[in-house]
Amino acid sequence: KIPQNNDQSVYETITTSPMGYNDDCEVVCKLIWGQFFETIPSICIDKEFQDMLCSDSLKGHKLFWLRCDAIQHHMLIERCHGRYRVFQAYVGSYTAKEWCNLKTLSKRPELVDNTTWKTFSGGRTVGENEIRHLMGSIHQMQSLIPAFTPHLLKYIPGVTKKDIKAISLVQQGNRDDRILRRMQKILGITTQWSAQIAVMVEFLGIRILGVSEHNGKLYYQFGDDTIITVEQGGKKIFQIPIEFYKQVQKINFNLSGQVAVSPLVFVQLVNSGILWELMMDPENGGSQGFGYQAATFDIERTFDEGVSKAEELRKMIREAHIS
Repeated sequence: KIPQNNDQSVYETITTSPMGYNDDCEVVCKLIWGQFFETIPSICIDKEFQDMLCSDSLKGHKLFWLRCDAIQHHMLIERCHGRYRVFQAYVGSYTAKEWCNLKTLSKRPELVDNTTWKTFSGGRTVGENEIRHLMGSIHQMQSLIPAFTPHLLKYIPGVTKKDIKAISLVQQGNRDDRILRRMQKILGITTQWSAQIAVMVEFLGIRILGVSEHNGKLYYQFGDDTIITVEQGGKKIFQIPIEFYKQVQKINFNLSGQVAVSPLVFVQLVNSGILWELMMDPENGGSQGFGYQAATFDIERTFDEGVSKAEELRKMIREAHIS
């Protein structure tokens, strides 16, 4: 079993401290991580990460912070003795403490048949199969990005058909200087576009519909069976292929137990910088924007020793990926 009743327990920290009353998943992860470890640069969640996470050779009491910045969702995975516990929160829906409380399911009828909640909430420990399924949802999101980015770009002002065609050429291995200069142009356009939209709303959390005192709320306008329009105050901002929207919605549910996806998620897919990596490396195009940190619990060691061990673990994982 994963330790649950000592000062080093994530479960105890969330359920007995004010940290647990927060519903912003990123803030919860930062606060909890800060209780035990120093924050270090993230490593990309790639194809090898899942195998490493589930490897029998991974010994000790570990904590992983999954930073899915591309869709602005963060979670903690605790591992010990081959078992896992998942911690998260969701803006406007549930706090970290509610996620850890088994009674939440009985108090909220809409969660009774929610498979994500029934599997991972309440401080339950799960096995390798459940964790692989969870990681599979992240990999699905990563694989969607290269496939649908051209569709997203089609509705961004300033991006031409030639620009979109150039992306496919780069993905096929073309590194001509003219093509790469066009990529730089696209990067500038999309970064500026997404930043402007972010400024138009109060950027409190990608998981909720951003609200601005001056511009109003971003909302979806469902017109036909192929395209969803995102509007603000009656003004069209951009459009999303409905197929992409439904798939992101499904993945969001598998990760967090929530179906609703803010329009800002699709803005963030461009703003997070994923675009450049997918153009240069289509095999790992979704890695940027999906990172993790890892560390080992040790009740006996000092904080500085913990930081040193975290760095050692990070180096070990990186070397394993390279080899």
